[in-house]
Parts: sequence; C-alpha cells; structure tokens
Amino acid sequence: MNKIHIISLAAMILVAHTACKHPENNELDHGHSHQNKTASEEETHAHADNEIIIEPEQALRFGIQTEIAEPKPFSSTIRATGQLLPSTTDPGVISAVTSGIISISSPVRIGSKISKGQVVANIAARSSSGDNPNSAALAAVSAAKRELDRIRPLLDDGIATMSEYNAALSAYETARAAVSQSSISGKVVSTVSGTVLEILCVNGQYVQTGEVLIRVSQNNLVTLQVNVPSSRANSLQSITDALVQSPVTGVWTQLSTMGGKRIDHSDIPFSGNYIPIFFEFHASKDYMPGSNVEVDLVEPVRKYCIVVPRSALIEQGGEYYIFEKTGDHSYIRTRVECGAFSGDSVEILSGIKAGDCIVIEGVQTVKMAEASTAVPEGHSHNH
Repeated sequence: MNKIHIISLAAMILVAHTACKHPENNELDHGHSHQNKTASEEETHAHADNEIIIEPEQALRFGIQTEIAEPKPFSSTIRATGQLLPSTTDPGVISAVTSGIISISSPVRIGSKISKGQVVANIAARSSSGDNPNSAALAAVSAAKRELDRIRPLLDDGIATMSEYNAALSAYETARAAVSQSSISGKVVSTVSGTVLEILCVNGQYVQTGEVLIRVSQNNLVTLQVNVPSSRANSLQSITDALVQSPVTGVWTQLSTMGGKRIDHSDIPFSGNYIPIFFEFHASKDYMPGSNVEVDLVEPVRKYCIVVPRSALIEQGGEYYIFEKTGDHSYIRTRVECGAFSGDSVEILSGIKAGDCIVIEGVQTVKMAEASTAVPEGHSHNH
C-alpha cells in the first residue's frame, strides 16, 4: 500500500510550539521491526492509503496542536476597511518655540509616553535666510540694558528725572519679555502629558515658530473610521462592536476588549458608495493613527455552529481543507465548506462534525508530510 509518511525532521524548517492540546500516546520506540507481530497486531497497525503518518514525538517537536471540534457562539460580520485617526476628543499639540533646524529627542516616537515639562526636541535657531531669528530681540535687550545702566547714575546725581529712569526700566523689561528663554535655548518642552500620536516633522527639517510638531493624546484614545458599503446600510444601526486587524502584528482584536465604543449616531445620512461610521478605543503600539486596517463589524445576532481558527485551513484550487487526526499518529485531509469569516474564526458548514479532532497549529508540517511518499529508514510498513 502506498503510505504517506514524513521524510525526515530536517525537511521541516518550522519553529517548535507547545504540545498538542489533544492527548498523544507516545510511540518513542516506533522504529521497530514488524517481523514477529501477530496477525491481529498487524491488522491493527495497518493504515489507509490516504493517511498521513507522523509520530507523536515529531508532532510534539514541530508544534502540531489539535482541538476537538464543538459548536461555539458565532456572529456574522461585515468586512470593511478603516483608518486610524487621532482622537477628536482630546487634541494636544506641541509647537516650535523658534524657527530653525529641529532634532527630535530619541525617546520620543509614535506610541511613546511623554510627560508635561519633558524636553521632546531641540531647535538650532535659524531664519529662512540662515541667520539667528532671535538676534534682533537679543540686540534690543542689550540696548535697553545699556540705556538703563546709563540713566541709573544720572538719577543718583540728580541729572536724570525719575520719569526718565522709569521709562528706561520699562523699555528693558519689555525687551526681556519679548525674548522667550525657551526660544533662546531652542528646547521644545511638552506642555501636556500623554501618548504621542503623530510626529509631523523629521530630524534636520526646517520648522517655523508656532508650527505644530507633535500631536499628543492626553487620554490615550484613537479614532477608527470605518467605510462601509452603502448596500449594508440597513445592518449598521445595530452594530456596536468590531474586530480590527493590527497593521503591525496581523492579530485580530475585539474593540470592546480595548475599551472601544461606537461614537457616531446610529441614524446616519449617507451618499455615494460608502458610509463612514466611527469608533473610539485605547491606543497602543499596535494601533496608532495614520494606519489603514481591516475591520469586521460584528452583527449582534449570534448562533451556535462549528467554528475553527483560520490557522486550521489550507486553501487549494479555490477549496478549503483541514487535517483531521484519526489515530495515535495518523491524520487525513478533509474537504470542508466554509461559511462566514469573522476575524481569526471561520464558520464550518460541512466536512467535520462535533467531536472530530482537527489540527489547528502546525498545518504546514502535516502538509509537508502529506507531500512525502518516502518511508524513513528503519520504519517499513510493507505488511
């Protein structure tokens, strides 16, 4: 019989995972001879033509994990695209204190925490023509100080009047007030505490006084705008939650687990092909403004059905398959019919039933074993 076996461990370049969720009977000494087996033992050890043979220790080493299929609660979803935007409820900005060439402090990056009073950047003062924009103000301070120093002894000698002295003192104080100490030093100090959402400049860029450099979320929130096809308008009023795929890790997360909530009105006027709806949730390094994301809007109606993780599926020729564990060290490929996809989960309409044991991790390992028709040396199954 033509058996499908694993060629060797070296043929599988995969990272080891945790042990199977489904108990495995250990066959560490499976490289035995079959010459002295009884007829009953030989019959029990026979394999079907389409079986894939992987020894338990190999399954453990290469991270093959299984689970028992059973009905689970499942909600249909509406697939849409979304964009992560800065929160509209607590805008905080940090602006340039002078014109010049900016250098952003190394700890400051998107997603990092900053504190009020923290130096977030330094600006080497330059005007558009290349000179120091503070030079005129500093010159005015110097001139006012010289005039004040000239008047003071004249007042003592009775040559200058008190009115003249007060005018010189006022001019000096006005000149000093016109010069910001931060603009002279070039240090950009944060006026708020929060999470950095956007950095609107790069090191070496020329910035002008008052230009917005950094946007900060003071309550660590981010806004998600989801553009839904107008054909699904009737389904939108009841939607309050969504699954979002991180643009960083690819992992799907439910917004409600991140403090998310819908913030627009349920009665939405719309025109064109898409309807925008909005959610707000706590930002993290995996979900920062400026990114486009895949979104599954979760419909409230739930049902119980066979549900498997996407990691269990393989697609070939437009059809989907899973690997079912049929014995101690045997697996078979099974064609399944998929229903709705929701985040990392898939509804299975047919092909497997409750109680079947399916591979949910290490699917590529099993697929590689399936592709092999060689039998490892010392492990003959020619019964």
